[in-house]
Amino acid sequence: MHFEYSLKTEIPLNIVYQTFRDNLYKLAPYLPDISNIELLERKETEDRVFTVNKWSGKNILPAALSQFIKLEGIAWLDKGEWSKSEYVCNWSYEPYVFQGQINAHGQDIYSTDGEYTTIRFVGDIYINLEQYPFVIVVPTIMRKKLVDEFLNVILSRIQSNFIALVKGLEAYIQENNIK
Repeated sequence: MHFEYSLKTEIPLNIVYQTFRDNLYKLAPYLPDISNIELLERKETEDRVFTVNKWSGKNILPAALSQFIKLEGIAWLDKGEWSKSEYVCNWSYEPYVFQGQINAHGQDIYSTDGEYTTIRFVGDIYINLEQYPFVIVVPTIMRKKLVDEFLNVILSRIQSNFIALVKGLEAYIQENNIK
């Protein structure tokens, strides 16, 4: 399933891009659904920065799903390839709990009109829970509804986390007086 979200901020383009690329883990305290962001790996080449971040979230599943999926929280790997010459990050996500069953990939595109920085978050999410143990025990008639509900939860969390991430960025920049 494809998704696209765009937000604007008054923070200058270079600060937005560098903060997300180099200090993403410092934004975790500003994100209500995220308990931690840990930088696992960072490599630089002449024209790219490669990052691997582990995001740890708080359990956000509604009661209907929580009876089938027992999570204390959810974690996922965020692999980014950041361009040094363009304001673009190619990324992929894969959660720990549904490895091989759910993944997402896409691109963050950063631009400015001189007054505002626009961040476009574009991606596709793939879900195949048909063979996952909690789905197998669910009667076939309920399976599609359960998977659809799970997909809707994931997409709504992606959107709300994107909004929170930009708000968290603004709070972090302001609190740390970054210019």
